Amino acid sequence: MDGRRRAVSGQRGTEPGVQVDSSVVPPLTCGRAFMIQIQSAGTPGAPKPPPPPAPVKTSAKPPPPPATDPRYGTCKEAKAHGYGPYVKGVDPEYYWYRDADSDGIVCE
Repeated sequence: MDGRRRAVSGQRGTEPGVQVDSSVVPPLTCGRAFMIQIQSAGTPGAPKPPPPPAPVKTSAKPPPPPATDPRYGTCKEAKAHGYGPYVKGVDPEYYWYRDADSDGIVCE
């Protein structure tokens, strides 16, 4: 090629199916850069798409309370912290402590 620009056949500055707002687009001059404003208003009379769904708020559940009372070295310590008495066959804590009188209740 000899370095010259070739003219493109058809209407300059637009493509088929593209609408150009002539109040925004400057006139074309000798192959210089130009800007095309594409009107993207959508189809007239078409319904608007529905808004995206709102995010679902999930709150973290608090941890469940412990299934048993804290374990202490002796019934005296458990009672000092407000725990006890424990009944055999009802409270799992019963088996942690010594039932001195064998009545089925500890930390009384």
